[in-house]
Amino acid sequence: MRTNLYHRTIFIVATLLLGACGNQDNREQTQDNDSTTSKSIVEIKPKTIEDYFQQLKAKKYFSTAEGDKIALNTLDIANGFMQISYNDVKAKVLVKATLKLWNKRKSEKDLVGIQFRHCVTQCIFKDPVFLEFDDEKYQEVTNSHYPANLKTYLKRRLADYAKTCTGGSPFNAALLPQAGTDIQLVAMTTNPTGAPPCPQALLGLLKYNGDGFTFIEPVGKEE
Repeated sequence: MRTNLYHRTIFIVATLLLGACGNQDNREQTQDNDSTTSKSIVEIKPKTIEDYFQQLKAKKYFSTAEGDKIALNTLDIANGFMQISYNDVKAKVLVKATLKLWNKRKSEKDLVGIQFRHCVTQCIFKDPVFLEFDDEKYQEVTNSHYPANLKTYLKRRLADYAKTCTGGSPFNAALLPQAGTDIQLVAMTTNPTGAPPCPQALLGLLKYNGDGFTFIEPVGKEE
């Protein structure tokens, strides 16, 4: 009788121990699953140039009349590049705009450059605009990347270029790249008479340094 009771007691204790181990394994598995779920929830997909365009469009950044559409001319998600066109209700001209995204910056805030061209019979380039994004907010940081002293330098170089180019209307332009990250600063002309334009001249380069740009003068520039 005592032997049977002893064996029964051992059986009950063993059963309880096995059950406890099983519950522990289940708790650990649940924690692992919860950990995996949490990681997938907080994972944030990087924004694309199209996302930022839609964000600006929603905030009515582009001056369009009510009901007017913005045409998409080029979309290159991989290179963070797009081109759009629309009728500007304020300037009353056709505007063609190039947008370029610089992400994975040291500041962890994405940068979008916008180059506007106002087109009547020919298109005239405007100075580029730079916007820095922090989630759903953005601020203009043009002066940090296209400062006044750079504009003064380009104006002086453009005057030199104009001396070699007669019969046209010279202007400088910042060419936002589709591939790559550096911005070419060039001089070019428009000629309403239809005569051939003067050759484009390189005035400098804004070389991307991982957060902003370093200005580099072209080799062999005129003093």
